[in-house]
Amino acid sequence: MPMTRLPSLIVLASLILSACASSKLNRFSDVQTGMTKEEVRSVLGAPSSTFTREVDDRGRVVRLERWQYGDTPGTFMTGALFSEYPSNRVWAIYFDEAGVVLDVAEPQWETDRPEPLVPSPIPPRDS
Repeated sequence: MPMTRLPSLIVLASLILSACASSKLNRFSDVQTGMTKEEVRSVLGAPSSTFTREVDDRGRVVRLERWQYGDTPGTFMTGALFSEYPSNRVWAIYFDEAGVVLDVAEPQWETDRPEPLVPSPIPPRDS
């Protein structure tokens, strides 16, 4: 493949992937409380990670069953280490013991970034 075609293919692949991602984002509004797992899967497809319902020895629910969509390597690691704490960086769908949707939580992105510990060596563009 000639090198001149490679950048074009990368741009095309990026456009296709972003279109798929935005299409999936629009479908989250179609998921409603009371839907079954099969209905959720038919709307959104397979989740990127799943967490089973967990009950302690007294019968108290420690963790609801949760499906996550949009995981990154960081959210996968957080889920592996702290599975009872859902990531606020992914879509999460919670199910009751019968497999019915209880809640749909969208990602909560931080709008304010903390000040960096070390100043950037790159000067700002607006100076």
